Amino acid sequence: PAPSFIEAMCGARISSFASLADKAPLQSEKSRETNFDIMIEYFQRAGIYYGYVVLFAATVGKIFTSPGQSPCIGVAISPIRESLGFSRSYVALLYLVATACSALSLPFTTGWAIDKWGTRKMVGVISIGLGAACFVVSAATSSIQLLLAFYMLRFFGQGSLMNVSVTQINLWWVERRGTMMGGAGACVSLMMLAGVPAFMDHNIETVGWRVTYQYMGCLCIFFMAPFGLAFYRFKPEKYGMLPDGHIPPTDDGIICSSALDRAVCYGSKDVSSNATKTIYALPSALLERKVQEEDQDHEEANTEDDGTGLQTTEDWDVKETLHNPTFWVFAISQLSTALTGTAFWFHLKEVLEEAGLSIETRKAMYPFLAVSSVLGRIVSGSMADRVEARWLVFGGLLTACTALSLVPYMGYASAASDMAVSSHPGGGGKLLVFFVGMLQTTGGAFQMTAGNVVYANSFGRKNLGTIQTVASSCGVLGSAFGPFIWGVIRDLTGSYTLAFRLGAVLPALCAVGVLVRGKRPCRRRVRRMR
Repeated sequence: PAPSFIEAMCGARISSFASLADKAPLQSEKSRETNFDIMIEYFQRAGIYYGYVVLFAATVGKIFTSPGQSPCIGVAISPIRESLGFSRSYVALLYLVATACSALSLPFTTGWAIDKWGTRKMVGVISIGLGAACFVVSAATSSIQLLLAFYMLRFFGQGSLMNVSVTQINLWWVERRGTMMGGAGACVSLMMLAGVPAFMDHNIETVGWRVTYQYMGCLCIFFMAPFGLAFYRFKPEKYGMLPDGHIPPTDDGIICSSALDRAVCYGSKDVSSNATKTIYALPSALLERKVQEEDQDHEEANTEDDGTGLQTTEDWDVKETLHNPTFWVFAISQLSTALTGTAFWFHLKEVLEEAGLSIETRKAMYPFLAVSSVLGRIVSGSMADRVEARWLVFGGLLTACTALSLVPYMGYASAASDMAVSSHPGGGGKLLVFFVGMLQTTGGAFQMTAGNVVYANSFGRKNLGTIQTVASSCGVLGSAFGPFIWGVIRDLTGSYTLAFRLGAVLPALCAVGVLVRGKRPCRRRVRRMR
C-alpha cells in the first residue's frame, strides 16, 4: 500500500530524524535480532509497559538491601556487641574495615559483572549472597566471623543489590528517569527509616538477634532471589522495545502511536509478536540526513546546554569516564554525602543527649525525619526531569552544609530555652533539632536522587553497571570512615563541636566543585561508516 494509506490506517506520521536520534539508534544486523520473553509478552498483551514492572521490582530490591544498610545494622549493633562481649570502639573498627574492603572490591566484581551478564542473573546471585551473609551474622561467635559477616552484608546489601537495582531502573527509563527514581526512593526511605528497623527491633526483643537475621536470610534467598529472576530484565532494546515505553519505528521509518497501530502497519493481528520482533531499518537518504543532523546537534551541545539533561547520552567507555573530571566531581560529592551523613546518624543519639533533649523528643524525631526524607525524594525526583542534575547536587550539598553547621548550636538553644521558659524546657532546642533534621534528610534525598540519575544522564547506559558501581564505592568508602573520624575527634576534644564544624567544610567545597565542573560533559564524535 501507499505510504499515505499506511499513515491513515496507523494514525502515524513520519518524524524528523532529529527526534529519532535518541529513540531509534542504528543497530548492526546481529543486534537487530530480539529475544522472546514470556513475562514481557504477558504484560505487553495486557497493554502495560514492562518498565513499570521493572520499577516495582527494583524498588522491592532496593528495600531488600536493608540488612546491609547502616540504619538497620545500627538496630542490632548493641545486642550483638553485648552478646559477644566486644567494646563499642572495637565493633566500630570491625565495621570500618569491613565497609572499606567492600568499597574497594565492588568496582572489580559487581560492576563489570552487571554489564557482562545482565541484571537478571546478577540479582539472583546477589540475593542469595545477601541471604548467606545474614546466616553468617546469626552464627558469628568471634571477631573474625563478625568481620566477615559485616563485609558480606555491606558488599551484597549496600553495594551490590543497591547497584543492580539502580542500574535496572536506569536502563528502562530515560526521559522520566528522575520521577521514577524519586518515587522508588520515597518508598525505600519510608521502609528503611521506619518499617524494617521496627521489624528488626520487635524481633530482636522477642526471639533474639540471631533468629532475626535468620528470618531475613530466608526472605532474601527464598523470596528476593526468585522474585528478581522473575521480573528483572536487562536493556529493553534486547526485547525489541525502547526506554520510556516508546514504540520503535517500522521498517519504513514510520512512527506508530501504539502497538495496535504497528500491527495494522504490518497487516497482522498478533500485536505483541510484531512489537517484540521489530527490525529497525532506515532508508539510506534519510540516514544521511540523520548523520548530518546528529553532527549539527553535537556541535550545538559542545557550546550550549539546554539544562534539562533529558537527551539520551552517547555511551562512554569506562576508561574515558574515569578520566573525566565531571565524573570525579560527582563521585567525591557522593563520598562527602556518605561520610558526613553516616556520621550524623551514627552519633545523633549522643548529640541529642548532650543537647539535653528528652527521650520522648528523640523518639518523636525519627517519624518526622522519615516523612521529610520521603517528601524530599518525591520533590527531587520530579525536579530531576526538569533541571540539570548538578543543580540538585549543588542544592543538596549546601543544605547539608547548613545542617552540619547548626548541630553545635543545638545545645546552646536548648540551654537558652530552659532558662527563658521554664514551663516548656528545651522548646527552642526542639525546634532547632527538628529543623536540622529536616535539612539533613532533605539534602540527603536530593543528593541521592541526583546520584542515581546523573551517571546515566552524563555517560550513557552501555557501561552503566561499572560506572555506577565505581561511584557507589566512593559512597560506601565515605560511610566507613565518617563515624570513625567523628568518634576520634569526640574522644580527643570531649565533644562533637569540632567534628561537625570541620564536616560542614567538606560539602561546601564539593558544592563549589559541582558548580564549576559539574556541567554535563561532551566529547567529539567518532563517526563509524559502514
